[in-house]
Amino acid sequence: MSAYHGLTAPRYFIAIFGDPIGPPPKDHIEDGRYIPHVDHWPFGIAAGDVVLLYCTGSYPGHEQEAPGIGVVIGADKSENAIRYRYLPFDQSIAMDTIRNRLLLEDGEKFENRRFSTFWIFEIQRTSFKRLADQCRVNWP
Repeated sequence: MSAYHGLTAPRYFIAIFGDPIGPPPKDHIEDGRYIPHVDHWPFGIAAGDVVLLYCTGSYPGHEQEAPGIGVVIGADKSENAIRYRYLPFDQSIAMDTIRNRLLLEDGEKFENRRFSTFWIFEIQRTSFKRLADQCRVNWP
């Protein structure tokens, strides 16, 4: 019997972080909490899912890059909050690299980030692997 019996495969997402100072004030990527716009709640996100954390040009210190991932530890729609364990990369993924490595459908979603700085959307496993396979996690 497999050690993974009963576990489901993770789903993969990209979360867009704008300026955490606001308005309205939001969490920093290191805080381990993401509050998406209520119109963009990712139905079905669950513990074990993986989120690439992308910062827009308005996010100080990580402008237009993905500095790490978040492994979801819980999601509570009543609080409109997704909690995750932040795992930074040794080197952030630049926006142009993200654009070039995402599959077409996921790339189109990513291009819509300019319409909301607090948006989360699902991407295909292949897109995530193309982004993260060359990254080294800076383990805590």
